[in-house]
Amino acid sequence: MSLQREKPTNGALVWDLPTRLFHWLLLACVAGAFVSQWFYQHIPFIVHEVCGMSALVLIAFRVVWGFVGTQHARFSAFIRGPAVTKAYLQAVLQRQTPAMAGHTPTGGWMILLLLLLVGGQALLGLFSNDETDAAGPLYAWVSHATSNRLSGLHEIIGNLLLAAIGLHVLAVVIYKVIFKEDLVRTLITGWRPGAPASAGIAGHRLWLALLIVAVCAGALAWVIASAPPVPTVLM
Repeated sequence: MSLQREKPTNGALVWDLPTRLFHWLLLACVAGAFVSQWFYQHIPFIVHEVCGMSALVLIAFRVVWGFVGTQHARFSAFIRGPAVTKAYLQAVLQRQTPAMAGHTPTGGWMILLLLLLVGGQALLGLFSNDETDAAGPLYAWVSHATSNRLSGLHEIIGNLLLAAIGLHVLAVVIYKVIFKEDLVRTLITGWRPGAPASAGIAGHRLWLALLIVAVCAGALAWVIASAPPVPTVLM
């Protein structure tokens, strides 16, 4: 696929409201989960738990939205092959950024990585424990030894997630400083300056997004409700 695009205009609305809300709500959930873990002596465990489960619902929504959402939110719009990604990286190294409406090829792969890391982290958290009196809502579905192993993976993925977030933030800063593209503002307003007018979305499909979130949240709630209660004191 070529990186060439039609001649840019003054911009277009490329990010729908559900995608933008997802981004900022997920940021809040991830930040809340890390802060509540770092300051666990002062913050109730339920805060960490709610942040993790909320993040899992958001990730589930985004996966579905990647297939049924608006044009630029779909995986098919931003997951590119090696050849296109390499060509884009070469252009970036030459301080050239081809006009693109949605995610860049490298940005698309970063989004996919973050979805996998946050989703995996939140899913493992359902089965993890802290070896004292706090555990995920599905702790009783596995043995204590298995929960300990999953807790170790939960911590490892957490460190990988921090590294990925740092790389993501660095990329945003580079685009702002070197290429003069304010990606943060774009994810707030949904408007991308320089995007072709024909790339603009016509609607937000908010009703569909709300339905997907409700189904995902309901499914998680049902799974948790069907799980055995977590022991007051862990083994």
